[in-house]
Amino acid sequence: MIVKEITQVEYLGKKYPVILKNFDNQKTIRLYFKNDKFILTCNRFVSQTNALNVMLKDLDYKGLIEKSKSTIKDPFKEDGVYFLGNFIRNSDGLVNVFNKFVPYKDKKIFYKLIKKDVYKFFNDRLNYYKQVMNIKTNYSLHIKDVSSIYGSNSKKTSSITLNISLIHHSIGEIDSVIVHELAHDRVRNHSNAFYNEILKYFPDYFEWDKKLRRGEFK
Repeated sequence: MIVKEITQVEYLGKKYPVILKNFDNQKTIRLYFKNDKFILTCNRFVSQTNALNVMLKDLDYKGLIEKSKSTIKDPFKEDGVYFLGNFIRNSDGLVNVFNKFVPYKDKKIFYKLIKKDVYKFFNDRLNYYKQVMNIKTNYSLHIKDVSSIYGSNSKKTSSITLNISLIHHSIGEIDSVIVHELAHDRVRNHSNAFYNEILKYFPDYFEWDKKLRRGEFK
């Protein structure tokens, strides 16, 4: 991996360095904000100029900075786990989710045992909003356990990826992510036009998105 500072950007009178990280296997160009720095990651074969152009085209200073301030809370507690915004108490080390009892002490095992159910639940919500929003793209759905994002939309592969950890949150929060990613079918960046597209179909978007960013489960 190659790490270097390539430029600085200014927001509200403050300058922030932009750090470029090159990885061998990364397929997309990503941008996030951490420790008062914008971090731009891409494949090592992508030129610095191209990566920077993509960043400047879609740069949402406020959104990235506010997202970095999110308070991520752990849904796994000693006596149970949050599931769809409700706290499910354990019974002999098991919790009842999707009408079956599964162990929850080990997060990886918990996610492995419920992944098929999560996929079906998320896919049903995705298909519902595809109809509501009249989205014609035949998106494939991927479920992953990642720490940096709740969802993504790949135009290249016509796929939507959702973070499996969303299953701990309320349906309103889950839907806010799904509508967000589907709105990228029409507007790829995070401009006012993009958020207006979301609000056409999900008027309470900002309320649910705020709950999600604050790490609330319901």
